[in-house]
Amino acid sequence: MGRNVNIDIISCWYNGDIERFATNFVGYGFLGDVLKASEDYRWMGPSRYDFSGFKTILNLKSYKGKIELKEGITSGNPKDINICKNGCVVCKEPTLVLQDDTWHEVEGDFVSLDGCVMSCCSPQAHKGLSPAAHLGDGCLDLIVHRQANGFRYLKYLANTAFFSKPFTGDLVDVYRVTEFKFTSYCGHPSSSNHGNQCNKCSTWNVDGEIYKENCIHVRVHRKLVTLLAEQPD
Repeated sequence: MGRNVNIDIISCWYNGDIERFATNFVGYGFLGDVLKASEDYRWMGPSRYDFSGFKTILNLKSYKGKIELKEGITSGNPKDINICKNGCVVCKEPTLVLQDDTWHEVEGDFVSLDGCVMSCCSPQAHKGLSPAAHLGDGCLDLIVHRQANGFRYLKYLANTAFFSKPFTGDLVDVYRVTEFKFTSYCGHPSSSNHGNQCNKCSTWNVDGEIYKENCIHVRVHRKLVTLLAEQPD
């Protein structure tokens, strides 16, 4: 029947209930705002994302909140030069080298939070948002970009798109995690009400679909889905 590959997927939880599954990406802040703004320009087709991205950069916002995360230690690292490919040693490891069950907290003002289950390549970022992310290691790479002006964030986007160096700069952190939670500190009651979008908060972008909850719990499920495909050589 051909070759197959087992890939990780993530589940998105709210108040103890599974709301969504995703195979690629979850994002809050910039990429959530771009997705939300693009809904007003659906008539433009795919170019609406570039147009909405330009508008969002001009009016860049940051969002106050708390991230709780559990780190998963593999033999790989989010800043590795080597990428996940056919015969990947990291994905073949039977278990994580170390799974830290302690919740670590990060608080502050964030321009973007991006959780990449895989490298997330696109025409705008040929090697991906997280080039060294793995398809089957049981982790996602959580990219945290703290408060910055439009110029500094544009520099980050340029480093990601043109130089494949997304983690340069003192405002960007990346964590390899097995799960994380985000709690919004916008101070608006609707930030914790199921299904009600707060105007002071961003929107979660889950595999290109709007997810209206601001507070979220994301878990990685290792090699849960089998595809008739193979990793790149």
